[in-house]
Amino acid sequence: MIQTEIIMIIVCCRLLLKVSLSD
Repeated sequence: MIQTEIIMIIVCCRLLLKVSLSD
């Protein structure tokens, strides 16, 4: 299992959530 992929997915999700909250 590659933890890097999981971290990238989590970061992307957080960014999307931030953008959604900003709108």
